[in-house]
Amino acid sequence: MKPLNDIPLTQAEALQLMERYFEAQTSEQEEEALKRFAASPLADSPAFEPLRATLAMAAYATGRAGFQPALPQPKNRKHRPTLLLAPLRYAALWAAVVLLGVAVYHFADQSDEACIAYINGTRTTSSEAVMQAMLQSVKAVGEPEGVDNMEQLMNDMLTTPGAADYTTDCFTP
Repeated sequence: MKPLNDIPLTQAEALQLMERYFEAQTSEQEEEALKRFAASPLADSPAFEPLRATLAMAAYATGRAGFQPALPQPKNRKHRPTLLLAPLRYAALWAAVVLLGVAVYHFADQSDEACIAYINGTRTTSSEAVMQAMLQSVKAVGEPEGVDNMEQLMNDMLTTPGAADYTTDCFTP
């Protein structure tokens, strides 16, 4: 290979040097010559695209050759001091824990066995009194007034008033 001072590389020499570059077998002088070649118009071939991309990323990462990462610039806003945020976070956490504890205590205190009824407009919490009122109500619904037995009740339901006055002989000749 010829000396790499200021003599430009040919495409064939650059291809060989590029293969050695990707295998990490080049010296610093060879890398500089390869960089100069990548910046020349001879490197516009598609065969040199991986080299150009790699060298561009290396230049971008190191901040050389005018490549500067485009980072957003902070605006001049007034920021809250960060010293105040930590105590506020802890206060919010403790408030949430206390609120949760109060809710659990309140709802755990409610017993499911409470028996409440309003009998004749009066609140009654005694289980026996509520049970007696319920049994009386069921008994009053189950027994019709003034009827001795169920047979009479059914007969009264099926009898039409004044049915004895009318006779229909549809099927007699």
